[in-house]
Amino acid sequence: MMKMETELQIEQEIEIPTLKTSIPPNFLKLLIECEDDYLDFLQKKNYNIFLLDQFPSKLKENDERLKLLDSDFFRLKQEKKYLDFLTKLFKDNESKVYISGLNKSFKDLDFYIEKLERFDKIDQYIILNLYKKFQISDAYFIDNIILFNFFIKGILREAISSNLYFDKLEICLFDGFDMCLPLCFKEKETLEKYSNTALQFGLYIRKK
Repeated sequence: MMKMETELQIEQEIEIPTLKTSIPPNFLKLLIECEDDYLDFLQKKNYNIFLLDQFPSKLKENDERLKLLDSDFFRLKQEKKYLDFLTKLFKDNESKVYISGLNKSFKDLDFYIEKLERFDKIDQYIILNLYKKFQISDAYFIDNIILFNFFIKGILREAISSNLYFDKLEICLFDGFDMCLPLCFKEKETLEKYSNTALQFGLYIRKK
């Protein structure tokens, strides 16, 4: 018996999004297998290495604004800027992205339990559902905005280490510290476009 449309809609609403294993594009496969530092590898491939940051330049040791980075309240306020900007990249990349490097983040259940407190309630459902999946493959494919936001929040809260590859845009994003994330561009025109876009969200794409 075929399910009614309403039943299918209900199933979709309560289904927890999950990762899809993927054969990575050739470029990402090379990145995963490289023995160099990822950023060194990208430079050899003529990528431009920049940082996505909430400040226009690196803060000096005596800068009073460093105190802000110790405030969870401040960091969570800034988080929306990153989510909005990176969602723009996600949508411009046909609402999909490849992700790799997850197996270094979660080695066992103890790691998961320790990190759960850094996530929102909705994200806790996702992370428990994904348990063990991070060990299955070197690369995964994300085409779900809720799952994409989960990983971005995890990276910003320094709970997840991973690499995101926006293949159509030829942009790579890496995890970082203090909400300062390496963002790498293949084409200078793409860099210029998204540098201007970042400003609209109150962020900066700056030199290292």
